[in-house]
Amino acid sequence: MKIEIRPEMLRWARERAGLGLDEVVSKFAGYAEWEGGDVLPTLMQLEGVAQKMNTPVGYFFLDAPPDEPLPIPDLRTLRDRASRRPGPDLLETIYLCLRRQDWYRDYCLFEGYEPLSLVGSARLGQSVEQVAASMREAFGFGLEARSRCGTWRDALDRLLADIDDAGIMVMRSGVVFGNGERELKVGEFRGFVLADEMAPLVFINGGDARSAQMLTLAHGLAHLWLGESALFTAHIDGGEEERVERWCNEVAAEMLLPLDALRADIDPGEPVDDAVARLVRRFKVGPLVVLRRLFDLGFLDRSDLYGRYDAEVEGVAISGSGESSDGLESSQIAGLSRRFGWALIGDTLEGRTLYRDALRLAGLKRVLTLHEIGRRLGFSI
Repeated sequence: MKIEIRPEMLRWARERAGLGLDEVVSKFAGYAEWEGGDVLPTLMQLEGVAQKMNTPVGYFFLDAPPDEPLPIPDLRTLRDRASRRPGPDLLETIYLCLRRQDWYRDYCLFEGYEPLSLVGSARLGQSVEQVAASMREAFGFGLEARSRCGTWRDALDRLLADIDDAGIMVMRSGVVFGNGERELKVGEFRGFVLADEMAPLVFINGGDARSAQMLTLAHGLAHLWLGESALFTAHIDGGEEERVERWCNEVAAEMLLPLDALRADIDPGEPVDDAVARLVRRFKVGPLVVLRRLFDLGFLDRSDLYGRYDAEVEGVAISGSGESSDGLESSQIAGLSRRFGWALIGDTLEGRTLYRDALRLAGLKRVLTLHEIGRRLGFSI
């Protein structure tokens, strides 16, 4: 039985999902004729297309595409925003994190937690150095403290743990929660922030290079210091069109590697590759952080910065080490954040949250997996 639909809706759904025509035709041989309006699909074929495009079947029967506004301010650069409308993977990730935040806010209120004074403690235009110093102090991430870490990855892990202890949820994933086949595209976004005094949340696109994730994390914290939610890309050169993004990029870079400390450790005659390797060991920050700061000091031009950045990211893509993890549960804990995961699982074991709701919030299908994560977090299950 053929189904009457508007071809424009097929085209909209395909573009919304970021798929090329050839990608869909490779799976559905007659798709080009359906989108062109020459042939109508059957209901079974339409359901298959809907699944491929991560679009509700009902959307295809609408007269016009639905309005799908982002629920948070879009501070991606103008060139990024012009490239596409928000895709279903991004939208689903944001909405799930909003539901998690709502749940965690209620949990905090029930437990009698106090609001976090650091959220909204800065103002746009405030001294970059002053705000960056307050962020380092809040998490004990000064140069002396991080020098005791073995590698910059160890320093990042420590920073994540200290941020978690401070009451901020940091969630990292390179895929849509609960669906490992739906990768989050770094070209669409690197992270977003959901500002809230009780339940602040920073999300990092785990498909990005680990070194870039360090910058994304610090950038997200800068947004929290402003007390503003945002979706962002945080380009390596800081050349953002938005004033807020420029300021957050500057604060992030200064938090991770203060320019005054870097100036005192620069050897103008040292080859760039040698300098990057040495400064990574010295300051316990990722290579992309060092490259960004060398650019800020004028030791790299923009083309050299991007060339080295692309080489770093390409190396990560080849090695498959974008999202560091020592197993399934570790990856899922990173996606939940330890703080949220501990609260959710503990509340579920005590009977206040239904297992059905806990699985939906965690993006899981099996209670056994939830219990495995709980054991990783220290619960006796």
